Amino acid sequence: MDLDFVIGRLKAATTGFKAIGGAADMDAALAGAVTVPSAFVIPLADQASEQAHTGTYDETDLNEFGVVLAVSNLRDTRGAAALATLAPIRAQVRGALAGWVPDEDTGEPVTKVRGQLLRFDGDGRLWWIDRFVWKSFYRSNP
Repeated sequence: MDLDFVIGRLKAATTGFKAIGGAADMDAALAGAVTVPSAFVIPLADQASEQAHTGTYDETDLNEFGVVLAVSNLRDTRGAAALATLAPIRAQVRGALAGWVPDEDTGEPVTKVRGQLLRFDGDGRLWWIDRFVWKSFYRSNP
């Protein structure tokens, strides 16, 4: 699943991030130093379903991706301060993506599904993922 258009949307519609990247960037960040706050757009799942009719083959695709957020607040190694730092960043991401239609010809608006804690490193760094979906449509050539 190519998500460069989502990364582009976040870069254009949000402020304050030190880095916004994809899955490979997140892998590197998990393995070493990460600048915070950062956002990483990763593919999660897709599901297709055929639309019944005669003639050309039509399909509805449900595409799920995640935006992994890395924040840090060294004032509190228990995580409460990092959560406070996380809230406005999550709001920015949701504002940039929820309701946005990536391709009006072949899809519907992006919606937020859920969010969850991925990990807390114990040094004030917190990793969070918000999951989003959008429905797109595929039609084969006749």
